[in-house]
Amino acid sequence: MPAASRVLLLVEHDGDTVSNASRQLMAQAREHADRLGAEFATLLLGYQVQGLAQAVAAMGADVVYVAEAQHLAEYSPVVYVEALEQALKSLSPQLALLPDSFSARETGPAVAFRLGIPFISNCVGLELSEAGMTAVQPRYGGAVHVKVQLPMPAMVWLQPGPGGEDCQHR
Repeated sequence: MPAASRVLLLVEHDGDTVSNASRQLMAQAREHADRLGAEFATLLLGYQVQGLAQAVAAMGADVVYVAEAQHLAEYSPVVYVEALEQALKSLSPQLALLPDSFSARETGPAVAFRLGIPFISNCVGLELSEAGMTAVQPRYGGAVHVKVQLPMPAMVWLQPGPGGEDCQHR
């Protein structure tokens, strides 16, 4: 990875509180950034969210980026896709992590398509190296876990949890 590489977590919130899914992914994102020797950055989209930035920094992020505008006060897929696309273009993360949420399911694939980067959903774990990434996804109701190799930069919708190392891979 280049020295200026970055792992970026989109932090979802209700305006006052960080979502549980985002909070649970903070530790996983930190681990991935440390494993890569990368900066662990977070991104807050919204309006009047500066107060949340301090809370997110206290959760372990190296840097908290805030995209704040009145038109981001209420979730709108069209508006959030545009804002997330612009932020990712500007920040150029090697890995963009999205929490397991309806809005991430709605915006993630559109943003990845616009940026021309791989997107993988419903991951229960990631294995990262300088060569790329291997995402772990459950199949058949979790009876089987498959590994999918992807180049980076990439965008991943990651379920909170132990990181996939404990999964049975077949």
